[in-house]
Amino acid sequence: MKYLYSASVQGIQGFIFETNKLQEIVGASEIVKKIERDFEKDYTPLVILRNAGGSIKAVFEQKEAKEIVENFPKKVMQQAYGITISQALVAMDGEFTEQDKADKEVERLLRIQRNRPTTPLDFSLGIMKFAPST
Repeated sequence: MKYLYSASVQGIQGFIFETNKLQEIVGASEIVKKIERDFEKDYTPLVILRNAGGSIKAVFEQKEAKEIVENFPKKVMQQAYGITISQALVAMDGEFTEQDKADKEVERLLRIQRNRPTTPLDFSLGIMKFAPST
């Protein structure tokens, strides 16, 4: 069975557009690019539909889909504190066998997921004054 997976980087877009310091913008953009490169290096989807600008969409077999849902957000959040990944997964069978219908459903689920709060992996950093300019 095939699954449509979609993920979106949160916590970095606002930072990129709110700051006027070029060095910080370049650093944030590099974090997003690293996430995209790591995705392509670590996972083998059947098809990558999108992997740019902090947005990922790909089709996976069941085993790989389960692995990515369980592991990818944790890997990303461990690499860059304050970055979270919203993700959604839709089985491409039954009502969602057509690409368009599956795409609409995964985007709907992703919007819902973006509104759910995430728990940071390390609570101690949340109470420390850590690199205040970035």
